[in-house]
Amino acid sequence: MKKLFAFALICILALMCSFSAMAEQKSALTNNPEMDAEVEAELARYFSARKSLLTTGETKDLADTLIDGIVNDEVKHYASTRSACYSDTFSIVHYETVDEEIDVEVKESTLEGDVLHKIVLYKRAGGGWIVVSDGYYNSFDGFRSASWISPEEVAELEEMLEAERNLRDNPVGGVAVRQSFLTVANGEVGYLEKASNYNLDNPTANPGNNDYTKYGAQFNNNPAKWCAMFVSWCGNHASVSTNIIPYLDTVLGHINKFTEWGRYYTTSSSYTPKKGDIFFMMSSDTQRHMGIVTAVSSTAISVIDGNATPVGGTYQAVRTYSFARTDTRLLGYGNPNYCYGNNHSPSNSYSSNLYTHWHTCTLCGAKVAEANHTWVNMGTYYKCNVCGKTSTTGPGVSKSGGLELK
Repeated sequence: MKKLFAFALICILALMCSFSAMAEQKSALTNNPEMDAEVEAELARYFSARKSLLTTGETKDLADTLIDGIVNDEVKHYASTRSACYSDTFSIVHYETVDEEIDVEVKESTLEGDVLHKIVLYKRAGGGWIVVSDGYYNSFDGFRSASWISPEEVAELEEMLEAERNLRDNPVGGVAVRQSFLTVANGEVGYLEKASNYNLDNPTANPGNNDYTKYGAQFNNNPAKWCAMFVSWCGNHASVSTNIIPYLDTVLGHINKFTEWGRYYTTSSSYTPKKGDIFFMMSSDTQRHMGIVTAVSSTAISVIDGNATPVGGTYQAVRTYSFARTDTRLLGYGNPNYCYGNNHSPSNSYSSNLYTHWHTCTLCGAKVAEANHTWVNMGTYYKCNVCGKTSTTGPGVSKSGGLELK
């Protein structure tokens, strides 16, 4: 008798522990029993209507319960299924609320095995909840719902976001190339032309106006006029490709090269000079001159140029100077292709149209990393989970907001 009583007591305690564990699990899901009941009722309606469609192909029950997007998605599922991969038996694994939205993880028990659904419910205007998105993947038949985002896609998205952060913190591509070129040029400001082929590397020693410079020495061309060689020297020392900054020793050579590339613009054109451009002008009736644009306003350009006399200076030097954009001596501008070799500097934000999204190159405007949208069912509309564009119409998206059958 005592043994029987002890056994009964153990059973009662076990049941009490079981109920206690269930209560703890329940309280971990929500602190609102009424909301809990509403959500479970709506999920029951959803899985029942879904089972009806996947069993018979009849859409009425599901159409009465959901938006067109999920109905069309499950119609595709019905058309592709090879076995009993549906059930109205489910259990809530976890859910959390965000304002008028509930995100739920639901385990569905099918004849082929368990399927994890990631479901989103929105608050109905008249009370209660409605399922607006169901992301799941069936490993046994390979079906992916329209809302499913694979772990690989999540990892790819995180990698893209990390790349964007790095781009924001550490400029790359053409922006870095242009900045390196300008930094080298700025470091040469104050260099004085030499009286002889002596102390060429010293910025201020042996000054004179006899056309000897370290820039000419690099071309084995001393003494000679050196404004073009200065620009070429800066590009070379900044490791800029000669397909971006020509490595030539004459002004006319630079003009001809930019013209050949289709990147020379005369002052009579509508072109607006840009930071990092090369300017060309007549310094006299017979002499051409060139240098580097460092800043542009609506009325003036600031430059760094060599083989020019600073204001108040005695010797030819590398100087900073400003010209009016209407200066009649100006001939035109060479616009270096800092994006040469796909060396783009994509913007942090996305641009998009109905079909694709991309980053716009901050230098040349090219579409960088162009890719199709990845539409995610958001209920009454679809949203690209990469660029954030939303649409109710578009490729593969019907006017009612659901995916078209294809």
